[in-house]
Amino acid sequence: MIYLIHGENTSASRNNLLSIQKKYSNTPNHLIDKIELNPQSTTPAQLIDACMYIDMFGNPPFIAFDVSGAGRQNLSPYAEKLMKVPKETILVIYSDKELTKANPLLTGAQQNKATIMQSPLFKNANVFRFLDNVFALKRKQSYIELRNLLNSNEDEIYILTMLEYGLRTISYIKFESKMAGSLSPQMKARAKINSENFTQQNLMKLYEELYKIDKDAKTGEIPISILLPLTIEKIWKYSRPENT
Repeated sequence: MIYLIHGENTSASRNNLLSIQKKYSNTPNHLIDKIELNPQSTTPAQLIDACMYIDMFGNPPFIAFDVSGAGRQNLSPYAEKLMKVPKETILVIYSDKELTKANPLLTGAQQNKATIMQSPLFKNANVFRFLDNVFALKRKQSYIELRNLLNSNEDEIYILTMLEYGLRTISYIKFESKMAGSLSPQMKARAKINSENFTQQNLMKLYEELYKIDKDAKTGEIPISILLPLTIEKIWKYSRPENT
């Protein structure tokens, strides 16, 4: 069985991969062993050899083939091998970027009737109103928009990912990064206004704080119930004192 997971919402992609792994695990508390491969260190022939492997108990492999770092590497030889993947083997092709329609792995997966799972970063336009209110330091409206997102069943980890995206966007402007050129005019204008609420030094501290929160959330150190309020309050803590 072949799966292809692609898109910039890495939290959703990881959840999809974990769900597939749980689906093929014999016991709920013990996940099936995962073999991690990538095109930088694995040839097409080696990939198929791994797919053909059967352990001493007769179990087929579960393979996660991560093409996120492939860059301009030609993936056509890998796509051509997909037809040789045994039905019993679980091959999950993963990319942390959205694959174009012309991508050989996407077309190859479709031709071989793979399950395609897309993880777009922007699922809900309301999330932009939420981000704008948070980084504009509008407390009441931020929590109203957060409640609306949660009531629409948005995932907490996804919302955390978007807060990190908002921080990154403001940092592009504040540090005059070349990446600011990739923003739309409207997004750039809003980021410029909101960037005035933060110093460069405090943005660097915020990166450290959000990295720790992200790690703790994904390892279960922070209860989901307080994850987003904690993150929002951290963002406001590191805004300019005169604006809080």
